[in-house]
Amino acid sequence: MPELLTPRLRLRALSPEDAAGVLQVLGDDQVTRYHSMPTLTTLEEAHAALAQLERRYEAGELLRWAIEIAGRP
Repeated sequence: MPELLTPRLRLRALSPEDAAGVLQVLGDDQVTRYHSMPTLTTLEEAHAALAQLERRYEAGELLRWAIEIAGRP
């Protein structure tokens, strides 16, 4: 998956280390109300969602990036 870097932002592939952050965002039903994924309730569901996103990217169906402030680890 490509990585894009601007002076302020870094767009990169999601990884298993992002599961807690994914759960924090997609565990909020006010967020998933407008999203194409169900509301997550466990860390295991977040890991499964990340694996599904990777499979869909590899199949050429979907592209989702993690967005970070540039220069932060």
